[in-house]
Amino acid sequence: MNYITKKSFLFLLFLANISFISAQDFGFSQYYYTPFLTNPALLASDNYVNVRLHYRMQPVPDGQSIQTPMFSASMPFLNRNTGKRWGGAGISILQDKATNFMNTFGGMAAFAYNFNLGGNQLALGVQAGYFRRTVDINNLSTSSQYQNGSLNSLLPNGENLQANQAGFFNVSSGALFYKEDSDGNHKYFVGIMGANLNQPSLKYSTADVVKVPIFFNAHAGYNVLSDDSKFAIMPTLRYSNFSGNNVANIGTWLRYKLPESESFVKKGSIGTGIWYNTNNALITSLEWIQPNYLLVLSYDFSVSNNAQVWQRNGSTEITLGFRKKLNPKCKDTDKDDICDKDDECPNEFGLQEFNGCPDRDKDGIPDKKDDCPDEFGLQEFNGCPDRDKDGIPDKKDDCPDEFGLQEFNGCPDRDKDGIPDKKDDCPDDKGSKEYNGCPDRDGDTVIDKKDKCPDEKGLVSLEGCPEKEDKITKEEENLLEKAASRVQFKTNEAVILANSYQILDEVVALLQRHKEGFLSVEGHTDSVGKSEKNLKLSQDRAEAVKNYFVSKGIDASRITAEGFGLTKPKTTNETAEGRAENRRVEMKFKSKK
Repeated sequence: MNYITKKSFLFLLFLANISFISAQDFGFSQYYYTPFLTNPALLASDNYVNVRLHYRMQPVPDGQSIQTPMFSASMPFLNRNTGKRWGGAGISILQDKATNFMNTFGGMAAFAYNFNLGGNQLALGVQAGYFRRTVDINNLSTSSQYQNGSLNSLLPNGENLQANQAGFFNVSSGALFYKEDSDGNHKYFVGIMGANLNQPSLKYSTADVVKVPIFFNAHAGYNVLSDDSKFAIMPTLRYSNFSGNNVANIGTWLRYKLPESESFVKKGSIGTGIWYNTNNALITSLEWIQPNYLLVLSYDFSVSNNAQVWQRNGSTEITLGFRKKLNPKCKDTDKDDICDKDDECPNEFGLQEFNGCPDRDKDGIPDKKDDCPDEFGLQEFNGCPDRDKDGIPDKKDDCPDEFGLQEFNGCPDRDKDGIPDKKDDCPDDKGSKEYNGCPDRDGDTVIDKKDKCPDEKGLVSLEGCPEKEDKITKEEENLLEKAASRVQFKTNEAVILANSYQILDEVVALLQRHKEGFLSVEGHTDSVGKSEKNLKLSQDRAEAVKNYFVSKGIDASRITAEGFGLTKPKTTNETAEGRAENRRVEMKFKSKK
């Protein structure tokens, strides 16, 4: 470049005059990491003593750059009696070296007051600073770098450069409305700042070259995830107005909450963020935050070929901070940062939102008001769950995993018979209380699920089925009468003679035809011999006939065998013919036992 234009000179002069406010903030800059450039009310928004070092470098045309190192320190103020944060204060020292010809050096002091509004908080802050700016014309250019060999020709209206130093005061103030989460971080915030409220003027020539206008900055953010999540996603929005120029910044933080560890990695967070500025800049940032220190790297760059030339090369910033959390000096037995005086549960580690009381199940109901403090529950049931969603809390629900009825303490009654399923032996069939909810359609006192004949009134002994008569024919009756006289045995023995097998087989066939019937076999003798011997012989012969039938496949339970000896003669025992007729085995068929 063979010469510097009047436009370039005036830009550099103007840029230097405003850099103490914006810190070349075409993108992210020191926003959020220093309250002195964002909002002095931030000084009262946490319980940390902070010492931070910032450095930002932004290239501009002709191979030069704007460099801004900054030191800041701040501390909160806690009430001795309550331990609550009521304010904060801090100082900052800033150098702004705008290329090789302008250098600004100064400091700022700020104070903020915090109001506790129940679950929310409001901080108000004020800040004042003094800066001294030096312009070194010799480093601006050489005689070959500007037209006509005269720097004064670059000034407007033929004015002459009168001074190379200027000092000025600036006054700023801000407000921040916010809520803290359980870790003391911002759950959400809305803030506004006004800088240069006194509108300082700087003179470098016979007339005022620059009168710094008021600068407005509004910012907001909200963590969309719950406090107990391992992640935090916080979209943020910022709006700035300076000398009629409006810039909006929108994007989000994504943070991962690090767990407590015995290594050098302590409970903190690691995060990244990306934002878009409406002045065609994209902002990226990486952060590493630990309980006692933080490290942040930011890079801003243009995303449009229409960006002004000084924005195109991007800018880099690094922030290194050291911090320490102040604990309340008041008595805090449970170490939850809430003084016993204001702690409703002074012996239990609790949460700020519940005035120091814990919420073990994290259902938003403090344990002292939670009827089920170890189970995530609902407000309507004083913290108790209702898993089956039947309107009856589990602790009062006899069937907590089944949608039920109030009248049955939360148990269902699927068949609507007035007997809850847990006491209903037949929960899907409408029944009666007499039979524990089971039906008995035929009314025979045998419930249907045990009734083999549920639609016929029967007997309990027959498993609900009616008694059935299995009658035999006249011919079959005659067969049994004939068999009584034709079954023969060895003399004085219970051995069946072979000539009796045919008639006995015919009786077997009868029993096979009538499977529901029973047969009684009765043994009889004549009067010859002793009665005891005759009784035994008659019993043995009846058993022998029964055993024959069983050997042919007839169920033994269908046959009874009994001996009567000489007690039931059929005719007289006075004749040989009569005695022969009395020696017999009678068989009688019965439809039931």
